[in-house]
Amino acid sequence: MKELTSADDLLLLFRAFYARAGKDEFLSPFFATLNLETHLPHIISFWESLLFGAGTYSGDMMGAHIRVHESRAMQTRDFEQWVKLLHQTTDDFFEGEKATELKNRAQQIAQLLSLKFTGKIMN
Repeated sequence: MKELTSADDLLLLFRAFYARAGKDEFLSPFFATLNLETHLPHIISFWESLLFGAGTYSGDMMGAHIRVHESRAMQTRDFEQWVKLLHQTTDDFFEGEKATELKNRAQQIAQLLSLKFTGKIMN
């Protein structure tokens, strides 16, 4: 296992994550029309800014998720499954402080989105 240290590591992680999510019974409908090659630079920039202070993310994470929710309502279980798969994928590839930070921040983000869109806190 190695430490999570770079945008290249994030790219590896999120390619593997989206491969799993695309096959998941709860999550696959949300990603069915996602252009991964267009999306990945945004998601990598987002996480690189959060974890490493890169300051490269200039998108609207909340707005993007609002648009997804408007086209297909997200449920608390969807956020729980997203966290579960992201944690599993992270653990398959990485260990250490930044991997733990990514998992903790993912949990917080999913909790916030679940509360906003469903009015419920995740288990």
